[in-house]
Amino acid sequence: MLGPAQIAGWIFGARWAVWLAPPLAFAALGMLFYGALVLRRMRSYPLWSNRLQLALYPAGGLLAGCGTLALDPLAALSPAHVHALGVAIAALAAVVGTLLAAVLQTTRASGPAGVASVESLVSGERATPFWGIAVTLGLVLPLALAAPTDWTGPVGLRAAGAAALTGLLALRQLFLVSAHKPTALTFRGAGPWGVKR
Repeated sequence: MLGPAQIAGWIFGARWAVWLAPPLAFAALGMLFYGALVLRRMRSYPLWSNRLQLALYPAGGLLAGCGTLALDPLAALSPAHVHALGVAIAALAAVVGTLLAAVLQTTRASGPAGVASVESLVSGERATPFWGIAVTLGLVLPLALAAPTDWTGPVGLRAAGAAALTGLLALRQLFLVSAHKPTALTFRGAGPWGVKR
């Protein structure tokens, strides 16, 4: 409700719209961590419950937010805003890429279920969308387009924003469908290690 009210205030030039920014920012920060906290409760899935998800998930959310702003359908961003947003997108893409690598490495080291999850992403059946969409389109391309906004301008920034949004959506989906968990016997310590979806 607060978001549409603030947008309406901006459209009609209402001065009270500025007072909605602090509660909206507080709610947005809470939402950044919500998804990671939900995944952390799924302790039988090492890919989801990795503690670094508490950093990766919010960083991805911030990148998605900047990507949405970068679309700028009304061409309302000034050159200074375009430059600042480009720097933010490039920096966040680098942070998300670093955290993603760390999540995959620590998940792989967590046991057979973690190994199966990571291999499904990086070299298995989901490797093509992972490397092509999530990594190249979602992280490398925004980093390449958003950093030099003095050259690429608003068009490059819009392309970087659209690429980041597409790649992050693919990454979230891939993380959900690639998670494996140990078998029930593994938890009791009475049987061989194995994984199942």
